[in-house]
Amino acid sequence: MPTRPPKPCAQPGCPALTHARFCPAHQRDRERERGSAAARGYDADWRRFRAWFLARHPICDEGPEPATEVDHIVPIADAPELRFVESNCRPKCKSHHSARTAREQSFGWGPHG
Repeated sequence: MPTRPPKPCAQPGCPALTHARFCPAHQRDRERERGSAAARGYDADWRRFRAWFLARHPICDEGPEPATEVDHIVPIADAPELRFVESNCRPKCKSHHSARTAREQSFGWGPHG
């Protein structure tokens, strides 16, 4: 099966072609800006809370699939104090969580804004 042709890097003004969203140089820049998972609030405390939440809410809130992700209604970046608040979380399967995240990132908005 043929591979897809490369596309331009998503970094404005970059002429590089890539199979990913960003060329390797700009991908490194993005990862550096974004910070580690722990720096974004997904540390050992989060992993414990996540396991507890998924045990209490094992089914995706959008269908019959098993929940594998915990979705924050108000993102951690906007309200870190809501990180461990059960009412700010929803159980999601991987596909529904990915779709919601992509939708919000492409429009630059969340449910609160």
